[in-house]
Amino acid sequence: MTTEQYMNMIRNNPYVIGRIENPTEEMQLLAVQLNGQALQYITNPSPAVQEAAIANTARAIQFIENPSEDIKLQAVRAGWNNLSYLDNPSQELIDAALEQSGWAIKYVKDPDEDLQLRAVEKNYDAIKYIQHPTPAVQLAAIRGNYEALRYIEKPTEEAKELAISENEQAIRLIPDISKEEFLHR
Repeated sequence: MTTEQYMNMIRNNPYVIGRIENPTEEMQLLAVQLNGQALQYITNPSPAVQEAAIANTARAIQFIENPSEDIKLQAVRAGWNNLSYLDNPSQELIDAALEQSGWAIKYVKDPDEDLQLRAVEKNYDAIKYIQHPTPAVQLAAIRGNYEALRYIEKPTEEAKELAISENEQAIRLIPDISKEEFLHR
């Protein structure tokens, strides 16, 4: 087959790149420009092919072995949830993800209190992805919306009081409160 015949096949179905023995970089680029996910069928893609794949579909980061920090950052900037494909993300990557959504905290291993606060200040309900939030994090989430109380396994008394002061409906989110406790608040 000629190169042009291969190129036409790739134009029809970018995934055919996986069935072409020793595809040229031009073929690889065409495939990932049409569908970044085709990267999964390319062995040892060049940096240019990697960048083209990420530019097309940032989720293609999952198919790059040992991606550069720049490629990782490009993927995370394209979508915070691409942080999920990265092992041990750098602080810069975490920051880029948290700028977009507090929910990115779910992909951060053992986040410190500062990161937790940034997450719940961005999205109050990001607290559902934080195990054992500190009292300060609980309060910050509830200040965002009293409904955050529903995601806190063991809310502090101060968190319960703040939620109720924000909206009386918060009482329904406290399963272990007695009538007497409610009346004395």
